Amino acid sequence: MKSRQAVRDLPVPETLKGALAAHLPRTGPGPAELVFSGDCQRYGRVRAAWDRVCQAAGIAGATIHDARHTYAVHAAQAGVPIVRLQKLLGHSTPLMTLRYMRHAPEAYLDDDAAEIAAHMAGAGDQEAAARAEAARQGMRQV
Repeated sequence: MKSRQAVRDLPVPETLKGALAAHLPRTGPGPAELVFSGDCQRYGRVRAAWDRVCQAAGIAGATIHDARHTYAVHAAQAGVPIVRLQKLLGHSTPLMTLRYMRHAPEAYLDDDAAEIAAHMAGAGDQEAAARAEAARQGMRQV
């Protein structure tokens, strides 16, 4: 772990929940413990496993950091706001996260312009409406 500040809760996609459900009883980590400890913390072991997975998938030359970068770029292109992406990636400042935003702009400018025009024309913001409804229901939004 880099630091206590680096500890964070992250959402887990449904496709990963089954694999983690099978893994966690074997390792028994607590809420603030590493999900993968011991040999899984040795870079050589992790890299060997990564290389086997990439070879099986027919991917040549990919690094572990490439997977993180790909995730961040897809999140930026999907429109995840910079402050939420910052939290997901564990960056201490939004500036560190901005480097992933350079991959997002050109292909999405038409969609962005259409969304701005719709908003200016009075179309409702679905996310804001959902937050307001959740507040009315007494739910906590994360």
